[in-house]
Amino acid sequence: MPYFRTMAYFRRRDYILMLIISCFPVIFFVGLDLLYYGESDQPMLLAIYSVVYSLIITAGLYTINSLLIGWLKTRYPWQEVPLKRLILEFLLSFIFSTAWQAFVIFVSLETVTTVSNVRTHYINNIVFGLAITYFVLLIMEGVYFFKLWRDSLTRVQRMEKQQLQTQLDQLKAQVQPHFLFNSLNTLSAMLEVEQDIPRAIKFIDEFSLLYRRILEKKDAQTIPLHEELRFVEAYLLLQKERFPNSLKVTIDVDEEDMNRYVLPMAIQELLENAIKHNRMSKSEPLHIQIYSQLHHLFISNPNRPKQVQPKGTSTGLANLDHRLRLLGAPRLGIEDGKLFTICLPLLPKEVELKIDEDTTES
Repeated sequence: MPYFRTMAYFRRRDYILMLIISCFPVIFFVGLDLLYYGESDQPMLLAIYSVVYSLIITAGLYTINSLLIGWLKTRYPWQEVPLKRLILEFLLSFIFSTAWQAFVIFVSLETVTTVSNVRTHYINNIVFGLAITYFVLLIMEGVYFFKLWRDSLTRVQRMEKQQLQTQLDQLKAQVQPHFLFNSLNTLSAMLEVEQDIPRAIKFIDEFSLLYRRILEKKDAQTIPLHEELRFVEAYLLLQKERFPNSLKVTIDVDEEDMNRYVLPMAIQELLENAIKHNRMSKSEPLHIQIYSQLHHLFISNPNRPKQVQPKGTSTGLANLDHRLRLLGAPRLGIEDGKLFTICLPLLPKEVELKIDEDTTES
């Protein structure tokens, strides 16, 4: 089984760690001698023996406990049976680690060295080895828990991001049909009411070019302002066909804001909203102003609501604000007075969909 091939999966850092742990007891006891006596009375041969002995003990303990952890991960995962896993890991590590140390101590006493008090020698060495073993186990399990927590957090964030991306796509999908239906209604009026075939043909040509541009940018979450304004100009050509002398739009945007980013079709939505809900005529044209200040784009028009408001879903501004929140951008600003003004944030760079506590509220 895979966990019985642990040595084949040991990496360089595992061997380095074994060597460091092996040297620790020698350094520890030599350090104590230097601290208390100012010198170490251990001969070189004994120091070499201590390092080799410690290396054998450490390699065995490291391998045994790595195999043990691998087996426990398979049979008793922390996520499913934490208490049972803790008890088994403690007991099995104690049994196998003690057995290995006792075996190595027995061999060393039979072949290399002798001691005056064998029982004390066994107890001291085994207790010291177990202390280091449990300390290393604690570190290994701590690293494992950290990776488990990090992976879990990554999965949760990925799922939340996918969910938010789905919401954003759904909101964006509501925009294009809205624009399409309005344009087809205009075309229908030209053909049925005005019976103006040349204007209708011109309208169809301009509409097809604009809609192709929209489809090209359908997957973009944000778009440079200068590109969006080109779409707006094309969109306004269509609106001038609908309202030849009733609509006036002025655009005054700072050059430094041209390379900032906005939501695709956001300006068109706001223009369409103003046209849809306000009175306009040749004698009293609707004047819409588009201008920038302090890295925000303002779309402003006289507040002249129609007596009979057209039917609709009334989700245009809420949709736009929700899209901004899903991107973690500043919210939409609205001022409703003599002038109806929308304040749209201009983003300094193209933003990625990000997780934000505010964005999950709706």
